[in-house]
Amino acid sequence: MLRRLAKIPRSIILTSAAILLIFLAYEIWTRSLAGQIMADFRPDWDAESQDIVIVMPFEPEQFHMLKLQAAGRFISYENKEVTLFDVHPDDIRRLARNYWVSDIRLITR
Repeated sequence: MLRRLAKIPRSIILTSAAILLIFLAYEIWTRSLAGQIMADFRPDWDAESQDIVIVMPFEPEQFHMLKLQAAGRFISYENKEVTLFDVHPDDIRRLARNYWVSDIRLITR
């Protein structure tokens, strides 16, 4: 087994290690972003669904809108803020992990 590993070119091993490190760094970064956003946001984790406003640093494109619509019912978009109703708390956490989400606010009806 070790002889087979010794025959693998060093550049392949280093490239694979670099890709793995980049992936791990990205995961740590997105989790810390979610932690920062969720620190100020206190959803009711026992609720079936919640209504939220998602603030984005830019105007959303089709990709972003599809991700948002998969999480909840799209209501409106105005001034880089997207309003979603009926979003499950687990989906709120998933949305917070995206780098393109600046803030999440709860809507009280």
